[in-house]
Amino acid sequence: MRVTGAGGVFIVDARAAQREPGDPWRARGLRVNRLLPGDEARIDARGALSVRLAVGVAALPALADSSVVQQAGVERRLGFVKLVQQMATQQASTAVGLTQSAEVSPYRLQITRDARSEIQQRQGDAFSYRNLRLDISP
Repeated sequence: MRVTGAGGVFIVDARAAQREPGDPWRARGLRVNRLLPGDEARIDARGALSVRLAVGVAALPALADSSVVQQAGVERRLGFVKLVQQMATQQASTAVGLTQSAEVSPYRLQITRDARSEIQQRQGDAFSYRNLRLDISP
């Protein structure tokens, strides 16, 4: 599948994720991908997902000794996207997002970049990424 048009696609890979029995709001090891025009995703016959970001666009580095980026209000529209943008522009390897509204159950997101992760900046403040690790906890 190749992304075309003006929008993008989110793919969450939960195959290797771990859940806590009896706690539906806790998951560790989800892999999050955001694909923009020019990016590709493939699922092979075994069900393995592979994501390739656009060719010719440099990946943004993460600094090994960077601080953790934090943001409140991740439950808001585009809250997750803005958290990853902040992580990418500050070259952080970890980002933590917390809910702020009393209208939703409180939860915490931790996003981590590792050797399998890649973030690309496109035009303006648009970012595509692959294999970011996401942990969710109440």
